[in-house]
Amino acid sequence: MSKKGINSILYAPEKYVFSPTYSFLRRKMKLDMYSSIMGTYALSGVLHGAMVAPINVPTGIAFGSVFLGFGALKARDKFLETKKRNSLEGVVSKQVA
Repeated sequence: MSKKGINSILYAPEKYVFSPTYSFLRRKMKLDMYSSIMGTYALSGVLHGAMVAPINVPTGIAFGSVFLGFGALKARDKFLETKKRNSLEGVVSKQVA
């Protein structure tokens, strides 16, 4: 079994909830990549926080907020990765020309 298969078995919400959510936001709602990442992590925060909230509401809110932080970090990393890739493509195209 491939590593992706193992991950999807161990964490099924990634396959059945978060990947389709990201695809929906990107394709149907036509949001940019960064907004789609934040929306997916916001949904993750709501769902994870909702599991903890019946036990302790402030803890559930804090737990859900952690996922918003994760989403912000992921969106920032994607932005920096894209910026770096674009700057490197400019350098390569100048050297080729």
